[in-house]
Amino acid sequence: MKKHFSSIVKEYKFDSVKAFYKEFDAAKKEYLDYQTVRVGYEKIYGEKAVDTMSVRDRLRQKEKIVQEREAGREHQARQKDKEVR
Repeated sequence: MKKHFSSIVKEYKFDSVKAFYKEFDAAKKEYLDYQTVRVGYEKIYGEKAVDTMSVRDRLRQKEKIVQEREAGREHQARQKDKEVR
C-alpha cells in the first residue's frame, strides 16, 4: 500500500510522501482557519438567508399578488375619440 501511495504522490509532482503531507497539512490548516473566520463573520453579520421556497412557488405567489391587485382595480375603458377623423 505504501509503495502504491508513493507512486501516486510522484505522479502529482511531489518529491516524497513527506512533502505531500507537508502541503496537505498546510492546506488543512488554511481551511480550518477559513472556517473559523467564516463562522465569526456569520455571527457578526447574520447567517445566510435560507430561502426554502422554490422558484415555482415564488412565481405562484407573485401571480396571486398580481391577480389580487387586478381584482381590486377598477377598470377604466378609454373612450375613442371618433370626432377627430
